[in-house]
Amino acid sequence: MTETRLIPELRREGLDVSLSTDGQPLVFPGMPEQMRAAWQTHNEMYADPTLVRPTDALAMGTWIAARGLRWEEEIGSLAPGKQADLVMVPLDNWRYVHTPRPLEAFLAVGGSGDVDTVVVGGRVLVESGRATGFDEEQLLADYERALRSYSERCLKVPGEKIDEVFARTTRRGAGTGAAR
Repeated sequence: MTETRLIPELRREGLDVSLSTDGQPLVFPGMPEQMRAAWQTHNEMYADPTLVRPTDALAMGTWIAARGLRWEEEIGSLAPGKQADLVMVPLDNWRYVHTPRPLEAFLAVGGSGDVDTVVVGGRVLVESGRATGFDEEQLLADYERALRSYSERCLKVPGEKIDEVFARTTRRGAGTGAAR
């Protein structure tokens, strides 16, 4: 609906508009990026910096979305009896220091990669920027193994070419390491 320009019109009519990270025509990795798009895109399209404020974008990704799913009694805001889902971003990063509006600064220059801790239903799922429930290195190795297999079998890409690409692009720099 972003490109239809309907979001501001629906909001003006008093209707709820929520955000999600699936089903988007454009690829935005996470909710912070969706909130940034809702905030900045519509303000730019309408040349009105107050059309969607950062707090509106936050509401569209939290309590309005929960209400749209009819889960507002369980999620969407911090209140006694609700699931305590938290996303924590350290504000001591130079991009956020000395700003009077941390949410606006985060949406303007931050993103999913800045998230340090995620707590869902009382369980810590991300700590110090790393997933706690699975081995990220093993996940990467499994992904590279599947990518290699598909590329060789279906796309007929020679293994040496895959090795070259992996060597240039992997975090480990080894390229073929655990991927074989």
